[in-house]
Amino acid sequence: MDSDSYIKIASVLFAFSGWFKVAYDHQANKPKIAGKVLNFLCGVIESPSKRKYTAFMMYPYLLNARKNSVHILDYEAYIRLPGSRKWRRINRFYGLERVESVQFSSQGGGQIKINDLPASYIYKKEGPVQQGIPLHGWVPFLADGELDAMNATHFKLVCIDANSTRHTIIQKTADVVPIPLLIQIANIDVPPDMMPGAGF
Repeated sequence: MDSDSYIKIASVLFAFSGWFKVAYDHQANKPKIAGKVLNFLCGVIESPSKRKYTAFMMYPYLLNARKNSVHILDYEAYIRLPGSRKWRRINRFYGLERVESVQFSSQGGGQIKINDLPASYIYKKEGPVQQGIPLHGWVPFLADGELDAMNATHFKLVCIDANSTRHTIIQKTADVVPIPLLIQIANIDVPPDMMPGAGF
């Protein structure tokens, strides 16, 4: 093979490498939401008409794995119950930020209080999801009837960004963080029965 052939091959490879870089940069600049659901609260509420619902409050901790920031427009939640391989959707609970205080009861009967609740919802935070800067807060969901959501084996959170791109986080419920860590991040008060070994 003569030198002209080598030059032509090198030119083609160089051209391809340029297009590869363009394609790579385009892909690398697409936002990609990562993170986990730190923990969740679950309880049964009753409407004035005596109809019962299951409230499901997730606390996601979101990061952007890429450089371009993105705003999250909405959220979807699904749970998988023991013995089932199907996801069950739990609907978003819109308008709960107008309620000043929402309390949940622990299994021991104590009260779990979320402090500064109206400002603690993730969709009330002004910033986008950025690389290296976490976005976190509560997201409320509501299921019709009494749902045994506390015993779910897995849950799935779908974050829908302003470009309608769906970012999915699937997690085992056993992989949530311990309550003391959640208290530090989420600003909640819990009864002593939820703080084993804490000494108070």
